[in-house]
Amino acid sequence: MSTATKAQDPQAASCPSIESFMPGSPGERLGAARAAWLRERIEGCRIAVVGASGAVGLETLALLTEAGVDPERVIAAGSARSAGRTLDICGRRFKVHEASDRLDADACVLATPAAVSKRLAPALAARGVLVSDNSSALRHCAPLVIPEVNPEAACPNGRVIASPNCTTTIALTACEGVRRNFGVRSIQITSQQAISGAGLDAMRTLIRQTEKTLGVYGDAQPAGFGIPLAFNAFPHESDLNEAGRCGEELKFRSETARIWNDTGVSTDACCLRVPTLRSHLVVVRVLTTLPCTRQEAERAIAASPGVVFVESGPDAISASKRCDVFAGRVVAEPSPDAGGSEVRLVAAGDQLLKGAAWNALQNLCLLIERKD
Repeated sequence: MSTATKAQDPQAASCPSIESFMPGSPGERLGAARAAWLRERIEGCRIAVVGASGAVGLETLALLTEAGVDPERVIAAGSARSAGRTLDICGRRFKVHEASDRLDADACVLATPAAVSKRLAPALAARGVLVSDNSSALRHCAPLVIPEVNPEAACPNGRVIASPNCTTTIALTACEGVRRNFGVRSIQITSQQAISGAGLDAMRTLIRQTEKTLGVYGDAQPAGFGIPLAFNAFPHESDLNEAGRCGEELKFRSETARIWNDTGVSTDACCLRVPTLRSHLVVVRVLTTLPCTRQEAERAIAASPGVVFVESGPDAISASKRCDVFAGRVVAEPSPDAGGSEVRLVAAGDQLLKGAAWNALQNLCLLIERKD
C-alpha cells in the first residue's frame, strides 16, 4: 500500500461544459495564492501580450485578469488582421492593437509563431523590454527555463527568456522530484497530446466533428488534418525527419538536455494526438542513478513544486484549466542494469497553461525579479 497522500481534486467528479474548455473563458486557473504572487511581481509594469487572439494569448490574458492586474496596464496585440478586434476575457474587454517593436510596454509575452518571435524579440529587448517567448524561435540561444526545474538558468539582468515545448514542460515538471532525489540517466516518454497544441481552429474543429459524429449535424468530415479528429487517435502531425522522428519528439530530446544541462542523459519520445481539448497525458519512464522504492518515488513527486500527486493516476479533464501538473500511477522496480531503479509515472498538464501561458508568465516574473 502506498504511503503517499492522494490529492483530493474538487473538479474530478464534475463534468464541465464544452464552453468552459475554450481559451479565455471564465474559470479559476490560478487560485488565490498564485493570483497574489503574480499580481505582486508585475505590479507597476505595463505588460504586452502579443498573439492575443490565439489560444495561448487568450489564456495569458485570462491569467492576468484572474490575478487582478489592472487592465489599463495590459496591452493586447496581434497581427494586422486581428487589430481592432475586441476580446471578452473573464468579464474584461481588451482591444487588440497591431503588434510592432514599438509597443509601449515594460514587459512582453510573445504567444506568436516562431518567425514573428524571431523578428520581435530582439527588437523589443534592444529597447529594454523584458521578453518571455513561447515559440521555438529562441530555445537554442536564450535561457530555456521551467521555473520549477531550472530557475537558476534565468540570467541576472537578462531581457529574453524562452519556454520549452509544452510536452517537455509537463514531463520534466512531473519527474523533477525523482531527478533531484535520485538522479536520472535516461528518460523516455510517450505523450498523448491534446488538440489545443494545434491551435484554436483545431479545438473548434474537434468540437464540430464530435457533434457531427454524434449525429447532431450529420456526418463528420476530415478537416485540416486530412483525417477526422473526433473519436480518433493518430501519430503527431508535425513533419518527420529521415529517421522517422517527428518535430515534437526532436524538441523533447534537445530541450531536455539543455534544461537539465546534461548532454549525457539518454532521451527518447513518442508523440501522439488524441481527441482531448486542452490537457496532454504523458507516460514518463526514467532510469535513476540511485535506487528508490515506489514509496520513495511517490513522496519525491508529491513534494515537488507545481505538482499535484494523484496516487491512482491523473486524467486530462481534471488537469484542464489548472496551472499545476498532475502526476501519479507510479511504478518503481530495480533497473535492468545494476545501480538504480526504473521509475514510471503518468503526468497530465494543461497544454495552454503550464505548457505555455503560465510557464511564460512565471518566466517573465523571473526576469522582473532579476532586473536591477
